[in-house]
Amino acid sequence: MPATYKVAALLLRYLLAALGVLIVLKGANITYIDLRRAARIRKMENENSAVAVMTCLPADRQGKGMRLPLTRSGCVGCSGGADVTVKGCGLRARHFEYEIRSGMMEVTPLPGAKVNRLNGGGDTLLFRPGEKLLAGKGVFFFKLIRRAARPVSPEYRRVYTRKG
Repeated sequence: MPATYKVAALLLRYLLAALGVLIVLKGANITYIDLRRAARIRKMENENSAVAVMTCLPADRQGKGMRLPLTRSGCVGCSGGADVTVKGCGLRARHFEYEIRSGMMEVTPLPGAKVNRLNGGGDTLLFRPGEKLLAGKGVFFFKLIRRAARPVSPEYRRVYTRKG
């Protein structure tokens, strides 16, 4: 019997070690994804200076909402080819194009994609800040932000650069 306990303890030790390695690898993967996302946001702010923030909520209200920076114009979809990538909301690879003019967002659905105003309101796809639009399985709304005189704030630069 003592030999059986030794074997069981050894197997349990290896099982726990493997589980620990998996946890570390998962954490490294999440960190890598977050670093890539932060780099894209920094690049977008440096090049184009974000002018609005779009929030996407799953229509079934399960899952977390996503806050995405918007430039003056671009394309929203679920692939890397889109300017704004939204995963998990049932969008096509390139679902709709947008342009922000005079404090409003003009939305142009791409062929085969449906975009609707959530609370009725006609055929024009001009959205004021706070109005909701339904695309795929997600509810989207946007909020204008002030355009900074300098594209990157000193506080932001201090947190995300090596010079720190």
